[in-house]
Amino acid sequence: MEGYVFKLEGDPVELISELFDERPFWFAWNELKIKLPSPLDDPAEAAREDWDLVRVFDDGRELRIVKRSEGRSICLLTEEPSGRWELIERLPIVEEGRRVLWGGRMRLGLKEMRGVVGFPRPLEYGVDVPLERPVVARVFLYMDRLVRLRYVRYARIEGWGGG
Repeated sequence: MEGYVFKLEGDPVELISELFDERPFWFAWNELKIKLPSPLDDPAEAAREDWDLVRVFDDGRELRIVKRSEGRSICLLTEEPSGRWELIERLPIVEEGRRVLWGGRMRLGLKEMRGVVGFPRPLEYGVDVPLERPVVARVFLYMDRLVRLRYVRYARIEGWGGG
């Protein structure tokens, strides 16, 4: 399997609406705020200009919006070739992996939730996973010919283990 990185141009809200049929996941951050990975209900929220980095993703693709000094850049990571957009990079090796997300069972207020002592708030990822099981991001690792990791494409947020 090969990975492709394409440069996109256009309105982020329109691109998100065009690329993602069903409700994708997303996360974002800036200097003052972190948006944890969760389902995206409103593409306009992900397209806000105050985010420094935004990732919107589903099983087949990830859209990245990155704030740079010259403006925002938008790229698409996917395993599907396309002649529609400008190809930035083709990576010959793609492997599936997982990233464990923060948070375990803890009492917050009057109920048990997923959280971490270092963060004084619940960690909500928008997926129904028992507190005994870890929440993970299913990812695809894009590597070059020398098997050096170049990109990590997020695919979905899910529970892991437990049979």
